[in-house]
Amino acid sequence: APGASAVVFAFLANEALSFPASMSGSVVKAKVAATTQADFDLQKNGISVGTVRFAAAGTVASYVSTSAFTMASGDHLELVAPGSPDATLSDLFFTLEATGQVH
Repeated sequence: APGASAVVFAFLANEALSFPASMSGSVVKAKVAATTQADFDLQKNGISVGTVRFAAAGTVASYVSTSAFTMASGDHLELVAPGSPDATLSDLFFTLEATGQVH
């Protein structure tokens, strides 16, 4: 279970990437559901670009107020846990979908 304001996911871009609005195609899941609503802050280089929300009793998060954004090589993306963590939400898994250069 994530601690208060803990970084639970960190990603460093090694090429230019574009993420669609509402992070279409990306998924965040938990093995153990939240007891109450839990909002995680999605940050690009330390600045909020959206919210990843687990509803009460939910194991699949939704993306709230997330506009399309781009990342350059060297930019970092982090998911920061709520300052008051949910008592039960734990074991998070992430899949991010973006477009970029194919190698």
